[in-house]
Amino acid sequence: MADHESGFQIDCGIRMRGGTTRRPRYQKHGFRFFFRQQYGHGKLEYDLFHGKGAKEFDHIDLRCTQPCSWHHGHSFNALYVRDQFARDTQLAMGQPGARGTFAHIYINGHYWDVFNICDRSEASFGSSYLGGR
Repeated sequence: MADHESGFQIDCGIRMRGGTTRRPRYQKHGFRFFFRQQYGHGKLEYDLFHGKGAKEFDHIDLRCTQPCSWHHGHSFNALYVRDQFARDTQLAMGQPGARGTFAHIYINGHYWDVFNICDRSEASFGSSYLGGR
């Protein structure tokens, strides 16, 4: 990993996410990882956002930045940061928002490319950042 940071491995459920990105003609797919007792651990316990977000997750999204990535039309002008920039700007203005980071992803030993790893804004997200159940 970059900067000699240690990575991690955890068993989890995995599902493709997105709309058109699920089609076989696309070379890269978005994923959602689920952390449940039936897969091993009930939660992912890891400082995924380097001290700037939750450290425990029921699930996370791996966004493939479909319309702005190299594989969509084989563009050399890939722009991976637009959506994360918008989320970071919302957070900088003091509003609730999903945290995100970028990582190289391997699934079962196969390299899948760079993904934008994000909080998924639903009940467990609200509980983590706003309190309550």
